Amino acid sequence: MGNTRILHMDNVYLSREGQEILRGVTLTVARGSIHVVLGLNGSGKSTLAYTLMGSAGYAPDRGRIWFDGQDITDLSISERGQRGLTLAWQEPARFEGLTVARYLGLGMAKPDRERVDAGLRAVALNPTIYRERAVDASLSGGERKRVELAAVYAIQPKLAILDEPDSGIDTMSLETSRPSSAGWPTRARRCCSSATAMRSSLWLIKPP
Repeated sequence: MGNTRILHMDNVYLSREGQEILRGVTLTVARGSIHVVLGLNGSGKSTLAYTLMGSAGYAPDRGRIWFDGQDITDLSISERGQRGLTLAWQEPARFEGLTVARYLGLGMAKPDRERVDAGLRAVALNPTIYRERAVDASLSGGERKRVELAAVYAIQPKLAILDEPDSGIDTMSLETSRPSSAGWPTRARRCCSSATAMRSSLWLIKPP
């Protein structure tokens, strides 16, 4: 793979429960770029994201996936994460007893409060208010989604896959959530080098 490519999938097919969902998908993502995948509900956007991330049950029937010059088709989700690939899930998880700061620090080799706070500020959450909040049912759906995006920002992956990045965020808050995503490609050392968003409608994510 050329040095300009961070991700490449070649002729990938995937079926679940006897239904073909991905049919010969070929995709190349360049370093420092933003890609938006648009499609109707049920068209396979999340399946594509889970396949790229290596989620259980989403191994391709055919085709190969390369990331940062390495064939990762047969690697586990944790092995892909260790290589700098991450996914912001459409439906973020809840963790009883785990604070926002600890959750954001899970993906770091060594938890860094400055990076945690920077991630929260990037999605318009006040670190002083949210750092010690529990990642549980006390957070609204929109707050949990912002925390999920803040975690992606904080761990500084090479490539971030955002599955429905505005899911659960109210319309009035979209503009305040956008700047972090728009700035990611130009702040590779502070966050990720590239971003791919799975959307059913065009979100406020755009290159600088």
